[in-house]
Amino acid sequence: MKYSKIKKIAIYSICFIQVCLIFFLLNKEIKYFNWSMYHIHATYKLDVSVNDTILDAGSIYRRYKLYKNGEEYRSIGHIKRKIINREEIYGKDDVTKVVLIFNENKSGVKKWEWQNK
Repeated sequence: MKYSKIKKIAIYSICFIQVCLIFFLLNKEIKYFNWSMYHIHATYKLDVSVNDTILDAGSIYRRYKLYKNGEEYRSIGHIKRKIINREEIYGKDDVTKVVLIFNENKSGVKKWEWQNK
């Protein structure tokens, strides 16, 4: 009888810790390895100019592997990090300006701009 009580306490404790970690890490940049679903839906529009040349949708996809107009089910920070990392590694010699207009969970339209020089 005592063994089953300890077993129940252990199982409930593990589940409780998982639920606590999910709520704690919902809006963090890092993601804990768990079974939680994606909780963000963001629609975005990406405008990029490189050396004073505005890129079309195909060029943006080739450069960042992102669509000009798209949806993201992770944090919008994922897209920002992807753009910045790409530019820091491969686009050091280019003068790049990126404008990201996004609506995250229907909370209103926001604008993010990044320029490397």
